[in-house]
Amino acid sequence: MTATGGRPLRNIILSAVVAFLALGGVQEWETFAQQWFGRPKPVIELSKAERGAIADTVVNYLELLSHFYGTGGDKRFADRMPAALIVMDEISRDIAYIRHNHRTQEMSLLRVEVLAVDAIATDRAEVRTREFWMTRYFVSGSGATEETRSDIVPAHYRLAREGRTWTVVGWDPEDAR
Repeated sequence: MTATGGRPLRNIILSAVVAFLALGGVQEWETFAQQWFGRPKPVIELSKAERGAIADTVVNYLELLSHFYGTGGDKRFADRMPAALIVMDEISRDIAYIRHNHRTQEMSLLRVEVLAVDAIATDRAEVRTREFWMTRYFVSGSGATEETRSDIVPAHYRLAREGRTWTVVGWDPEDAR
């Protein structure tokens, strides 16, 4: 093999990368245009009732979440939670980890402040909250309290419309502001 023997392969790989980036840019043009050229995001208006329904979905999710943790993962609460399967899998893994360490986590939602409800598409929305939680950890079987914490958690939720209802499809805690 000569010193130039690797150039055709390199050119093929480079061409594939360029084509992939170009097609990705075309497919996600609105996102790239906003970031590259400062185009404003298309505004999608939500009615007051729709904003309320979206916010209520998040509050309902949080209330059922506290019961789900407190019962160690009782499926009755999981079945009623307005959350996507991927979210429920993450929560169930967390509960399994706590249970594996012979603990129970009891979460009490003291208050939730809905700071913003924004539509990002006709079937997608984002909600920012500030949540006030009291969390207690118990040693399983003994009922002895191991730790009690009080937290203020700023969070960001992503929701998707499924028919006439909304479902939490993702969430992230935010940095304290």
